[in-house]
Amino acid sequence: MQDALRLNGFAVCTPAAMSPWPERRRSNGAQTKNPAAHLELPDFERSGLCSDARRADCSNPMFLPIPGLNNREYVKTAIEVLRGRTLYGRKVVVAGGGMTGAETAVFLAVQGCDVTIIEMAPDIITDAVAQPRACLLEHIRKYNIKVHTHTKLTKVSEGTIYAEEYGEPVEFKHIDMLVNAMGVRSNNPLEAELKDCGCKVVVVGDASSTKNGYKNIREGFNAGNAV
Repeated sequence: MQDALRLNGFAVCTPAAMSPWPERRRSNGAQTKNPAAHLELPDFERSGLCSDARRADCSNPMFLPIPGLNNREYVKTAIEVLRGRTLYGRKVVVAGGGMTGAETAVFLAVQGCDVTIIEMAPDIITDAVAQPRACLLEHIRKYNIKVHTHTKLTKVSEGTIYAEEYGEPVEFKHIDMLVNAMGVRSNNPLEAELKDCGCKVVVVGDASSTKNGYKNIREGFNAGNAV
C-alpha cells in the first residue's frame, strides 16, 4: 500500500514500508519508543504546480510454496524484524543469504540472538558491492553467525527448520523464529491510479523491477535530477 503527497508541485508516492512505527520490540520483551514515530510529514496540499510524479520503491516479500512458510506467527520477514514490528527469540534462522538476509542476521546477532543463515547459492551477499560486503562478512565473523551455503529450505515447523545441505537432509532444532529473506516481488498498484492525474509518472526502484539497493538509489537519483 502506498501514500501520495503533494510536494512542491510534484506527486510523490511513498511505500507504506516507509511509514514510522511507534515502538521497537526487543528480544527481552522490553519496548522502547522509535524516534521515527515522532516525525511528521508537512502539508504540501496547497501546491497546484504538479508536473511529475515520483514513485519511490515498493515490493512484497516472496513466500515460496514451502510447507510451513506461510505460518506468519512463526515466520517473519526481514522488514518486520528490521523495523521493529515483531518480537524475536534467542535462536533464529535467516533463510536467504543476500544483502538483506545478512543485514538482518547481523542486526539480530547484535541484539544477542544466536543466528544461522541458510543460502541455496555457493556464497552469500553476492548482490552487494565490495566494501559493504566486506563489512557484513566481518560482522558475521565477529558475532559468530553460522552460515550454511548450498542449503535449500524444504519445510518449516515451529521449533525445527528442515533443509537440504549439498543434497543431504539437515535439521535446525530449537529455533524460535525463521526470518524469510529470500527475495521480493515488485508491487506497483499506484502507477495505474496516477495514470490520469495530469502528471508525468516515473516508476523507479523495486516498483519498476526488483534489484539491489544501490541500483534503486541510482534510479531515484537520476529521476530526481531530471526534475
